[in-house]
Amino acid sequence: MASDDPFQLLPFVAFEAILVHLKVTQESLIDTKALTTHEYPIFVSWYSGNGALRGCIGTFKSCSLSKAIRIFSIKSAFEDCRFSGISIAEVETLSCQVSVLVDFEPALHAFDWEDGVHGLQISFSFEKQSYTSTFLPNVSTLQGWSPMETIHQLIRKT
Repeated sequence: MASDDPFQLLPFVAFEAILVHLKVTQESLIDTKALTTHEYPIFVSWYSGNGALRGCIGTFKSCSLSKAIRIFSIKSAFEDCRFSGISIAEVETLSCQVSVLVDFEPALHAFDWEDGVHGLQISFSFEKQSYTSTFLPNVSTLQGWSPMETIHQLIRKT
């Protein structure tokens, strides 16, 4: 699998990581050396055959993609508390999206973002408790939400 773009490896490494975790295959056969020099925040999302979200976990901390892709592939597949862990039987029906996050910028107001381009993160405190929530760039598109509904759901998610 030769490519000038090491980021194209990420979904393959994600699938391999869950297959190793499920003991379907041995340790990694994909060479991820090209990813070791890249450090970014990353999220891994799994979708079932009908397009429904099946798991999504990641980090806003920049970390080595060669390590983070395996860690967050497994966490999102088996540790997302919203879903039961992925089974061997459903692996062949899954699709994977790896979001490498770059160019963070503060919004000027609640609607200062473009659907499918910008992810959203909200942080606030209420009664001495802190709340945060995140949507990746494609969430509102996949859900069919209006900008107002997206902001409402982002707040609700906290």
